[in-house]
Amino acid sequence: MYTVAVSTSERAQFKRIWSQVWSEMGYEQMEEDSESSKLLVQNEDEAYIGIIEIKPYRSANLELNQVALFHQQPELVGSMEKAAEVSKVAMLSEHRGANLSRILSALVYYADRHLLDYYVGLVEPVFARALRITYKVPMRAIQGRMWHKGREVIPVMIHVGRVRRDKHDYKWILANEQKTMLESY
Repeated sequence: MYTVAVSTSERAQFKRIWSQVWSEMGYEQMEEDSESSKLLVQNEDEAYIGIIEIKPYRSANLELNQVALFHQQPELVGSMEKAAEVSKVAMLSEHRGANLSRILSALVYYADRHLLDYYVGLVEPVFARALRITYKVPMRAIQGRMWHKGREVIPVMIHVGRVRRDKHDYKWILANEQKTMLESY
């Protein structure tokens, strides 16, 4: 389902995928974060089709809090260790659609492994709508739409703890065939 990019070749694959997708979408390129976990999402043939970058949530020095008021959310005050920032999500265009459940399942299983209850991030409006309506992901916008780094986004907080505890309520979650591995985060 996903591999944590640790080796030089895996990190190169991660960078290739997000650079390609960001260029196609016309987004401003972002710097890589050395503290983040970089996940390579795989299809059923184990080919890399997408990426996710997850950073520890630390309200005091998080650039994200300069953009949106995440640090003022009651759920996050005093429980930063149960939250993470999803800073990048990208899927190669030829694999979009049905494979979104792979990205979402990887996020759920990553949260399971790290006992996370919340993801925070800046989400495109169309993607936010799909999460809310099609996938019924428990989330809330903490502010309205805004422009950030050349794209319109909505600051959202996702209650991934609810999803991971009630997986049976989310039919899109794929079976976890993840092999045990060391993770950087």
